[in-house]
Amino acid sequence: ALLQRQQRGDATLEKPSGEPERTVEEVLSKAGGESSGGTAFDPNQLPALDAELQYSIAELQGPDLALRDLNLNAALHDRLPRLALTGGGQYKGNPVVLNLQAGAEGEQGPNATYVIDARIEAGQTRITAVGGISQPDQLQGLEVRFELTSPDATELLRALGIEAPTLPSIQAAGKVIRNNQVWELNDASVQMGESNLAGRLSVDLSRSRPLISADLQSDRLRMQDLKAAPSE
Repeated sequence: ALLQRQQRGDATLEKPSGEPERTVEEVLSKAGGESSGGTAFDPNQLPALDAELQYSIAELQGPDLALRDLNLNAALHDRLPRLALTGGGQYKGNPVVLNLQAGAEGEQGPNATYVIDARIEAGQTRITAVGGISQPDQLQGLEVRFELTSPDATELLRALGIEAPTLPSIQAAGKVIRNNQVWELNDASVQMGESNLAGRLSVDLSRSRPLISADLQSDRLRMQDLKAAPSE
């Protein structure tokens, strides 16, 4: 199936000939949604079809934010999604960069490594996430390293229409790992205002009662930094 839309254009959907018509409820049922009573997501229950979405916006204007040449390419192949979002612009005269890539690398198929590479910049606010999933068909083998730096994220969030309290400057980094039913946050570090925190955190969901363990250290914690001021 192919869905394409350009700015001020019409959306069209092409479906392979011979493919049976199905309702949304039938698709959700096969995907393990509420109608099937499923409790876990299984990629093998997704419909075996190829789909692609392309969407472009030449310009998007806000009071202080101007985005240009936004391009979204999304696809579903071998029951695995692929996403690419790129664009640029300015926020209060500072450059804005959007570059998000997620999809299988090299040989296509359910066993291909799923790569994640994201970079978002708006002035001095920067967010990066790099890593992948070694077993994407089972949503296993996740390993993603992230970094966040923002001297003042409050203004940016409000410019995007997100109601946010007054936030101090923040720097954060770490690595998110998933092995079977265990989620880990390793090599974590957070600097918020004058407060800092570092260490590791894990959550084991294989038990009847999830087990949370942490090994964290801090040189200084200030309540003023941890408690956001109310929005004006």
